[in-house]
Amino acid sequence: MTIFLAMCAVEASAELLYGLIHARYVLTPAGIEALRDKFVAGVFGRCPRVYCHGQPVLPVGLTDRPHQSAVCLYCPRCGDVYQHRSRANLSLDGAYWGTTAAHLLLMHHTELKPKRSQERYIPRIFGFKAQHHNDDKRGWHDTTTGLKNAMQNCRSSNGSGSRVLN
Repeated sequence: MTIFLAMCAVEASAELLYGLIHARYVLTPAGIEALRDKFVAGVFGRCPRVYCHGQPVLPVGLTDRPHQSAVCLYCPRCGDVYQHRSRANLSLDGAYWGTTAAHLLLMHHTELKPKRSQERYIPRIFGFKAQHHNDDKRGWHDTTTGLKNAMQNCRSSNGSGSRVLN
């Protein structure tokens, strides 16, 4: 039993060492070129966002410290980070890719960096905008309050709420 535990510890340490060596390799010129070839071929997948139109993504770690988070996918078109769809890659440590490689590739090969997507989804109800952005473009304000109030007034005026709004 002790030998089995020792073998497990050695295997876990070897995996960590290999992953951290990989994180340093992808920063070398040879690693950047290998990353470029795989990025162009779309080996890492495509952005799930509709308005990115199938933009290839790059693997990225949210931190350089091991055992903090799984590898994520960075889309250079929308600038967002997504979880990997593959369950097998959810267990892959993000530190094995690091926070730098994807951005270093795009700085080195500027021709690969796409223009930022300006297309945004606008929620609509029956063709009318349902919500609008706040000034800081992060929060959403509910603009359906007027519609809700009108419906409540209609219900209270005839008691049934079955009248159609004009």
